[in-house]
Amino acid sequence: MTTPTPDTGHDQPTRKLTRTRWAAICTWTAGFGFGSPAIYSTWHFATTDTVWKLFGLPTYGDGPFEHLGIHTSTPLLAGFVAVCATEALTGMLLWSNRPAGRRLALGLLPVELAYWIGFALPVGPLLGLARTALLTRTRQVATQPDDGPQQPAGQPIRPPTERSQPYTPRPSIASSPPGPVPKDTAGRPTTTPS
Repeated sequence: MTTPTPDTGHDQPTRKLTRTRWAAICTWTAGFGFGSPAIYSTWHFATTDTVWKLFGLPTYGDGPFEHLGIHTSTPLLAGFVAVCATEALTGMLLWSNRPAGRRLALGLLPVELAYWIGFALPVGPLLGLARTALLTRTRQVATQPDDGPQQPAGQPIRPPTERSQPYTPRPSIASSPPGPVPKDTAGRPTTTPS
C-alpha cells in the first residue's frame, strides 16, 4: 500500500507508472510512425530498386547515410523495420511496467539514433530524448526513500528488522483461562490472583 507524499499528495508508484506509460507512447510513436512507412518502403525498394517518396520526399534515402557512402539497400531498410518492430515490443514492455522494457529502451537508443540520423528523420531523436528523460526521471522517483524512519546524515539506511520493532506482548493460548473471563460491575475483565 502506498501513502501520499507530503509535497504533492500523489502516490509515487502512480507517478512512476504515468511516466513509464508516456515513455511507452513515445516508443510506439517512433515504432509505428516510422515502421509503417518503412515496411512499404522496403517492399518498394526491393521490387523497383528506387527509394519510395512520400508527399514528394524520399522516405529513407538521400540522407547522411548517402553522404557517408552507405547507399540505401534492402538489408538496410529491413534492419530499420526490425528496429521499429523492436520499438513496438519495447513499448508493450514499458506499458506493462516490466524492467526489461526500460533496459531494452535504453539499449536500443544508439541503434535508433544511427538510423534516425542516417535517414535524416528529425522527429526520431526528439522522441528518443523524451523517452529517455521520462525513464531516467522514473528511475529517480523509484529509488527515492519512502517516508520511513530518517537516518542521520552519513549513516547507511538500514531496513527495519524484527529486533528494531517495539516489543508488544502477544497473548498466549496457554496463559488465557478457559471459558468466559469474569467481569466487574463496569464490564472490565477482572484478573484472578495466581
